[in-house]
This record gives sequence, C-alpha cells and structure tokens, in this order.
Amino acid sequence: MKNSNSSMNLDIESIQHALYSVNRHAKTAIVKRDLYEIKNNTLQKLINIGHAKKLWLEYSTQPGKAKQSTVVLVKVGIKTKGNPHFFHMIPEKEDYITLKHKGVVCPQDLHNPKSSMSLNTAKKILLQFIGAKPQKVKVQKPTKPALNKNVFISSFLDGSSRSRKR
Repeated sequence: MKNSNSSMNLDIESIQHALYSVNRHAKTAIVKRDLYEIKNNTLQKLINIGHAKKLWLEYSTQPGKAKQSTVVLVKVGIKTKGNPHFFHMIPEKEDYITLKHKGVVCPQDLHNPKSSMSLNTAKKILLQFIGAKPQKVKVQKPTKPALNKNVFISSFLDGSSRSRKR
C-alpha cells in the first residue's frame, strides 16, 4: 500500500522492513541514539498518518539501570495486507492516561517476521520517509606522531663505550 503523505510515496511494507533492520542494529550499536531517534520519529509519523497504532503499555524486558521500565507496544502495518510488525517506544505522558498497562511483558507470539535489509538502505528509506537529511559523519584520519629528531640513544644499552651519532 502506498503512502500518499511521504515525499517519495514509499510503501509501508518497505518501511516496516527498514524499521526492523534499524531496530535490530540499534540494539547492538555502540552509538544507539541516532538509530533509536530515526526509529521513534518514523513510528510517530506512522501513528500520525494512521498506519501504526499504540496498543498498550507493558514492562520492558531490558529496563537498563532502572529495576522496571514501561514501554509502549506499537503495531505497524494496520492498513496493509501483509504481516504487521511490532515495536516498542518510550511512552509519552498521555500514554499513561489513554493506554491500558498490561503489567507483565506480553506473549512472545508477537515476533516480527524476519527480513534482511542493509543498515544503510534502511536508514535511507526511513530518513526519506520522515523527511530528514542523512548526516555526514566526518571520519578523522589518524595523525602520525611527530618524530623527535633530537633523540639521545644511550650507549649503556648497547654495550659500547662511545655515544652513537645519527
């Protein structure tokens, strides 16, 4: 199904697969913040245009430093014929009022269908969908240490009685 609100009419199924790929990579990335920001902005836009729905609140399986953490379960692909995908996002204030809290983590039968998409392709799709420009990452080349020309070489270590000339 085509989305008429996006700039390039991306289909929701490719956005679902891109979200799955970005979410999977974000879990193991060293710098997670950018990937989770892309994911959350995409989920928010999908909710706003009616292709995703917040289902309920539940406790996170990986709360981090807190003993318990609450997340929102979001169903993506509610208007498509294919399998829906499920993602978690951080709740907003109104979510605590409008959504029911299930308490324990909900059943494990809500697994997303596996898909393979490269992270670069997934990021391009999602950034295009949310209307953001990809950020250029500056790669710094390692600098060579300056050689010290006035190095004193000890004659003590090599056993000779004279100092060496360079």
